Amino acid sequence: MAIHDQAVAILKQALASLHQAIAMIEAEHASGEAQPNQAIEEIPSVFDSSIFYGIVRGDIFGGTLSQSQVDGLKRIGNTCLHAGLSTEQSAYVLATVYHESAHSMQPVRETLAASDDEAIRRLEVAWTRGKLTWVKSPYWRKDDKGRSWFGRGDVQLTHEENYETQQSKLEGHPMRTPDIAYQVHDDPALALEPQTSALIAVLGMRDGDF
Repeated sequence: MAIHDQAVAILKQALASLHQAIAMIEAEHASGEAQPNQAIEEIPSVFDSSIFYGIVRGDIFGGTLSQSQVDGLKRIGNTCLHAGLSTEQSAYVLATVYHESAHSMQPVRETLAASDDEAIRRLEVAWTRGKLTWVKSPYWRKDDKGRSWFGRGDVQLTHEENYETQQSKLEGHPMRTPDIAYQVHDDPALALEPQTSALIAVLGMRDGDF
């Protein structure tokens, strides 16, 4: 099966399972429906239910869930609720993060490298060997300010214009915690900050940015 077909199959499986789980849990919380952009602490989380984790543990994660994966599911899921996403939209966002994060449910660098320099090195090697046939120009190479625009975060934010768009969106946004850095265009590494990454993923997908 081609890589693209495998990705589609994974997303469909995750979407179906998460849709079922979230729908079941939302029925338990029908009287406390979240409002768009409502402060995080004001909304009861549906992602604390054993029903949700019982479904996704077996159907998506092969029978086991690490604490890091649980934390990621809660972080992304709750952000979806606060942004006013529907059950189906929330499930699709979670399924996308599942795929883009290599199932970790945590912000990662492209190639899963432990550092920016290692990510750049791996991409350069792949490019030199002709493995990135879909890439028109090496977007990972550093600009004159030392910034690199390779994929980062829950949904692999890539290319300078997208970093710039997301920084502008987050500036003054009511869902952003004021003391958490969000200036991903000024410092692309901030796209790995968990709350910033979650907001980029959820709001970006909600608003059709990518």
